[in-house]
Amino acid sequence: MQWYTVGKKGGGMTEQLFTTDEAAELLKVHPETVRNWIRSGALAAIKVGRHWRVKRVDLERIAERGTVEPGRVKVTQ
Repeated sequence: MQWYTVGKKGGGMTEQLFTTDEAAELLKVHPETVRNWIRSGALAAIKVGRHWRVKRVDLERIAERGTVEPGRVKVTQ
């Protein structure tokens, strides 16, 4: 799995970024599901050119919350 980092010029903190396919693989969902979550605002993402990238922290947040429904996060416990 290839991943990307983003950070401020000159060093400092970097954040791991994943493609929608990589995010889907990690969350065990279909890539279109990840894209739907991004479009609905349930999953934060960064657009790089024509492609979306998702921060690891945002993937972890979704995984902790449980399932996602269009437009909102449904917490399952």
